[in-house]
Amino acid sequence: EACTRGTVDHAVSIDAVKKFVAERDLHAETRYVPEKVVPSMYGSFPQKIAIIGAGPAGLSCAYYLALLGYHPTVFEKHEKPGGMLRYGIPTYKLEKDVVDAEIEIIKELGVEIRCGVEVGKDITKAIKRSILRLAAKAAVVPMCQTIKPMAPSWPWIISNTPMNIKTKNLKAMS
Repeated sequence: EACTRGTVDHAVSIDAVKKFVAERDLHAETRYVPEKVVPSMYGSFPQKIAIIGAGPAGLSCAYYLALLGYHPTVFEKHEKPGGMLRYGIPTYKLEKDVVDAEIEIIKELGVEIRCGVEVGKDITKAIKRSILRLAAKAAVVPMCQTIKPMAPSWPWIISNTPMNIKTKNLKAMS
């Protein structure tokens, strides 16, 4: 189904309209930051969530969890967050200041991003223990698809890449 505006004169380019609105917001004095909609009568949730990888999936996961009232922390091995948005797409296709501006919105929602931390290499057993103490509940979620509590005493751990962390290893670290 084509745009019905095309019957009058020319069809509207939705991509051009979206780009125009996004550029207006990008260059505005105050950027639009969405309101958190916490599905709880008690306010935001005390649990913290560790997300491994600050690429598009990890940032998106952190964004939506922050909107729901959680306090996610993103661990990224590179010096800047963004993953393929920053390191894989050339600047003439996607300007890096646009990526930085969008990441700032995510940070304004309360997301903490720790760069230069490679899980499995930089994070030792002791640091993994501190990640496991971030909150009261936990889950290991490959590909950031679902969140399942594994035990009541672990924090939430979300990975957007497959990890070799087994349940018995997590139990041994806690």
